[in-house]
Amino acid sequence: MSEKRLDEIESAIRRLDKIDSDLDTLNRKGASRIPARFLERPARSLGFDRVKKRRGDPIWKDGKGNSVTIPSHPAGVSVALREKAILVLEGITFKQREILQDEKNRLLKQKTEFNIRK
Repeated sequence: MSEKRLDEIESAIRRLDKIDSDLDTLNRKGASRIPARFLERPARSLGFDRVKKRRGDPIWKDGKGNSVTIPSHPAGVSVALREKAILVLEGITFKQREILQDEKNRLLKQKTEFNIRK
């Protein structure tokens, strides 16, 4: 295994940790009090891009056909809509978290084998 592969392993581990921290932050804040700018980082870390919209709240889409509307202003937006947006993000995060956790375990095993061979 080359140094490049070790860098990829560590990068995947950092990405998993970042998504974990974003999800924890979402859970701590509570759906009704999260400003949209605060939801942007978790959305971006999950591969979502903001799609500009002429009126209304922006829609975020990823390349896999998932989309979520993240309300722009906490005041004038129903709590139910904000909670729905967060639940969609959390659901996608949960799926991605499982995939990344499996990948992390596999990569850590490879890294250990590489270190043993050294």
